[in-house]
Amino acid sequence: MWVGLLALVLAGSVIAAFAVMTPQTELHGIWNKSDQDVAISGYDTVAYFTEGRPVKGDAGINYAWRDANWQFASQKHRDMFTADPEQYVPEFGGFCAAAMTYGAIAKADPERWAIVDGKLYLNYDAYAYEVFHENLAENIVKAEEKWAQKIEAEIQTRTAQTR
Repeated sequence: MWVGLLALVLAGSVIAAFAVMTPQTELHGIWNKSDQDVAISGYDTVAYFTEGRPVKGDAGINYAWRDANWQFASQKHRDMFTADPEQYVPEFGGFCAAAMTYGAIAKADPERWAIVDGKLYLNYDAYAYEVFHENLAENIVKAEEKWAQKIEAEIQTRTAQTR
Protein backbone atom coordinates (compact mmCIF):
# COMPACT_ATOMS: atom_id res chain seq x y z
CA MET A 1 0.00 0.00 0.00
CA TRP A 2 2.77 2.47 0.90
CA VAL A 3 4.61 1.68 -2.33
CA GLY A 4 1.48 2.39 -4.35
CA LEU A 5 0.87 5.63 -2.46
CA LEU A 6 4.48 6.72 -2.93
CA ALA A 7 4.31 5.96 -6.66
CA LEU A 8 1.09 8.00 -6.91
CA VAL A 9 2.64 10.97 -5.07
CA LEU A 10 5.78 10.85 -7.24
CA ALA A 11 3.74 10.62 -10.42
CA GLY A 12 1.64 13.56 -9.28
CA SER A 13 4.78 15.60 -8.64
CA VAL A 14 6.11 14.89 -12.12
CA ILE A 15 2.76 15.71 -13.71
CA ALA A 16 2.51 18.92 -11.68
CA ALA A 17 6.00 19.95 -12.75
CA PHE A 18 5.18 19.41 -16.40
CA ALA A 19 1.78 21.09 -16.10
CA VAL A 20 3.47 24.26 -14.87
CA MET A 21 6.33 24.12 -17.37
CA THR A 22 5.38 24.93 -20.92
CA PRO A 23 7.75 25.06 -23.90
CA GLN A 24 7.54 28.80 -24.26
CA THR A 25 7.75 29.99 -20.71
CA GLU A 26 9.50 27.78 -18.25
CA LEU A 27 13.12 28.34 -19.10
CA HIS A 28 12.93 31.42 -16.89
CA GLY A 29 16.62 32.22 -17.08
CA ILE A 30 16.97 31.53 -20.77
CA TRP A 31 15.97 34.68 -22.61
CA ASN A 32 17.64 36.70 -25.30
CA LYS A 33 18.62 39.42 -22.86
CA SER A 34 21.47 41.76 -21.99
CA ASP A 35 23.79 41.57 -18.99
CA GLN A 36 21.32 43.94 -17.31
CA ASP A 37 18.54 41.39 -17.98
CA VAL A 38 16.83 43.57 -20.62
CA ALA A 39 14.87 41.25 -22.91
CA ILE A 40 15.22 41.32 -26.71
CA SER A 41 17.58 44.30 -26.81
CA GLY A 42 15.00 46.57 -25.20
CA TYR A 43 12.47 46.27 -28.02
CA ASP A 44 8.77 46.51 -27.22
CA THR A 45 7.45 43.00 -27.83
CA VAL A 46 3.84 44.24 -27.95
CA ALA A 47 4.62 46.67 -30.79
CA TYR A 48 5.24 43.81 -33.22
CA PHE A 49 1.61 42.86 -32.80
CA THR A 50 0.01 46.29 -32.53
CA GLU A 51 2.16 48.36 -34.88
CA GLY A 52 3.46 45.64 -37.18
CA ARG A 53 7.05 46.74 -36.74
CA PRO A 54 9.90 46.64 -34.24
CA VAL A 55 9.89 49.60 -31.85
CA LYS A 56 12.53 50.33 -29.23
CA GLY A 57 11.08 50.38 -25.73
CA ASP A 58 11.61 53.06 -23.12
CA ALA A 59 13.73 51.99 -20.13
CA GLY A 60 11.36 53.98 -17.92
CA ILE A 61 8.36 51.91 -19.02
CA ASN A 62 9.30 48.39 -18.08
CA TYR A 63 8.06 45.26 -16.41
CA ALA A 64 10.08 42.51 -14.72
CA TRP A 65 8.74 39.12 -15.78
CA ARG A 66 10.36 35.72 -15.64
CA ASP A 67 13.93 36.83 -14.95
CA ALA A 68 13.95 39.51 -17.63
CA ASN A 69 13.13 43.20 -17.84
CA TRP A 70 10.77 43.94 -20.68
CA GLN A 71 10.68 47.49 -22.04
CA PHE A 72 7.76 49.16 -23.78
CA ALA A 73 7.20 52.20 -25.96
CA SER A 74 4.03 53.13 -24.09
CA GLN A 75 2.18 52.47 -20.86
CA LYS A 76 -0.63 50.95 -22.92
CA HIS A 77 1.76 48.33 -24.33
CA ARG A 78 3.08 47.61 -20.84
CA ASP A 79 -0.47 47.11 -19.58
CA MET A 80 -1.27 44.80 -22.48
CA PHE A 81 1.83 42.75 -21.73
CA THR A 82 1.19 42.49 -18.00
CA ALA A 83 -2.37 41.34 -18.69
CA ASP A 84 -1.17 38.43 -20.88
CA PRO A 85 2.61 38.09 -21.30
CA GLU A 86 2.32 34.71 -23.03
CA GLN A 87 0.54 36.35 -25.94
CA TYR A 88 3.45 38.66 -26.67
CA VAL A 89 6.73 36.99 -25.72
CA PRO A 90 8.75 35.75 -28.68
CA GLU A 91 9.09 32.05 -29.28
CA PHE A 92 12.24 30.22 -28.16
CA GLY A 93 13.07 32.80 -25.52
CA GLY A 94 13.61 35.45 -28.17
CA PHE A 95 16.58 33.60 -29.63
CA CYS A 96 17.08 32.91 -33.32
CA ALA A 97 14.32 30.65 -34.63
CA ALA A 98 16.49 29.38 -37.49
CA ALA A 99 19.27 28.33 -35.10
CA MET A 100 16.73 26.56 -32.90
CA THR A 101 15.86 24.22 -35.80
CA TYR A 102 19.33 22.76 -35.08
CA GLY A 103 18.89 22.94 -31.32
CA ALA A 104 21.27 25.89 -31.06
CA ILE A 105 20.85 29.01 -28.99
CA ALA A 106 21.88 32.09 -30.97
CA LYS A 107 21.21 35.76 -30.33
CA ALA A 108 18.53 37.30 -32.50
CA ASP A 109 18.24 40.68 -34.11
CA PRO A 110 14.87 42.17 -33.12
CA GLU A 111 14.77 43.82 -36.56
CA ARG A 112 14.57 40.33 -38.20
CA TRP A 113 11.16 39.11 -37.19
CA ALA A 114 7.87 37.63 -38.29
CA ILE A 115 4.54 36.85 -36.73
CA VAL A 116 3.23 33.48 -37.84
CA ASP A 117 -0.09 32.16 -36.52
CA GLY A 118 -0.05 34.75 -33.76
CA LYS A 119 3.47 33.92 -32.56
CA LEU A 120 6.51 36.15 -32.75
CA TYR A 121 9.71 34.68 -34.20
CA LEU A 122 13.06 36.48 -34.21
CA ASN A 123 16.14 35.60 -36.28
CA TYR A 124 19.85 36.31 -36.14
CA ASP A 125 20.09 38.16 -39.46
CA ALA A 126 18.55 38.43 -42.94
CA TYR A 127 20.06 35.13 -44.05
CA ALA A 128 18.72 33.23 -41.02
CA TYR A 129 15.33 34.84 -41.64
CA GLU A 130 15.35 33.61 -45.25
CA VAL A 131 16.48 30.12 -44.32
CA PHE A 132 13.83 29.83 -41.61
CA HIS A 133 11.10 30.98 -43.99
CA GLU A 134 12.07 28.69 -46.90
CA ASN A 135 10.28 25.76 -45.26
CA LEU A 136 8.45 27.71 -42.60
CA ALA A 137 5.96 25.13 -41.33
CA GLU A 138 8.58 22.38 -41.23
CA ASN A 139 11.12 24.65 -39.55
CA ILE A 140 8.66 25.75 -36.89
CA VAL A 141 7.98 22.10 -36.02
CA LYS A 142 11.72 21.33 -35.89
CA ALA A 143 12.44 24.36 -33.72
CA GLU A 144 9.57 23.54 -31.36
CA GLU A 145 10.89 19.98 -30.97
CA LYS A 146 14.41 21.22 -30.21
CA TRP A 147 13.10 23.83 -27.76
CA ALA A 148 11.05 21.12 -25.98
CA GLN A 149 14.23 19.02 -25.68
CA LYS A 150 16.02 22.00 -24.12
CA ILE A 151 13.17 22.40 -21.65
CA GLU A 152 13.26 18.72 -20.75
CA ALA A 153 17.01 18.93 -20.15
CA GLU A 154 16.52 22.05 -18.01
CA ILE A 155 13.80 20.34 -15.96
CA GLN A 156 16.10 17.40 -15.34
CA THR A 157 18.95 19.73 -14.35
CA ARG A 158 16.77 21.71 -11.95
CA THR A 159 15.28 18.53 -10.49
CA ALA A 160 18.76 17.12 -9.89
CA GLN A 161 19.85 20.38 -8.23
CA THR A 162 16.96 20.29 -5.78
CA ARG A 163 17.68 16.76 -4.59
